[in-house]
Amino acid sequence: MQILEKLRIVFDVAAVDEKVIDLSLVSGFKDFEDAVQYYSALHVRVDCVITRNKTDFHADTVAILSPEEFLASYELRGKS
Repeated sequence: MQILEKLRIVFDVAAVDEKVIDLSLVSGFKDFEDAVQYYSALHVRVDCVITRNKTDFHADTVAILSPEEFLASYELRGKS
């Protein structure tokens, strides 16, 4: 819980509304939860989606990064 509390300080929480659910239902994603995450992320115009299952996501609209890729890019941004 402490880790989640710290993450909540750094990151905003994207809302899940009717539009996100409707898009997710007709999306063609194999996993409904992945679809909800993806469309809620698009709705708030994120820079990237971080996941351990990159192949489950469409990479044409937003960058899809593994946790390791995100941390590496985050560290690079901090050095510039």
